Amino acid sequence: MIIADTTLPRSSWGSRRPGRRGLESLVGRTGPNDIGRPRRIALGAVMSDPAVTVGRVKTARLFNRIIAGAVTNVGFPDLIVLLEALGFNEVGGRGSHRVFARPGVVEILTLQELRGQAKPYQVRQVAAVVRRYNLQLEDEA
Repeated sequence: MIIADTTLPRSSWGSRRPGRRGLESLVGRTGPNDIGRPRRIALGAVMSDPAVTVGRVKTARLFNRIIAGAVTNVGFPDLIVLLEALGFNEVGGRGSHRVFARPGVVEILTLQELRGQAKPYQVRQVAAVVRRYNLQLEDEA
């Protein structure tokens, strides 16, 4: 008779937390940084629906915050949407790094996510590039 162990696997620190290394942890995964993060969308909404903006900040408001100097508490997905609205394209990246470039802008921007947020020094770099090249949101230009 085989008896299954129903206890939670131990992590390397010895606490009782669900392990993240099994294949079951990869179900529903869409990117390298979203393991274990639940998706929160409105009931009946589809992720590809453009009206689904749960947890996102309006791009113009984020743009104004960053230009004003508020570089903390900037969501990583929000910053990516802002860069795309400014005309940047993702040109590469490896692992957790994402690289963005824009025609007419000499600098490239390399971004990393840290617990769902953009790193403040990288947000400062985005603001500096926006000021240096006098960039505007594409729908405002």
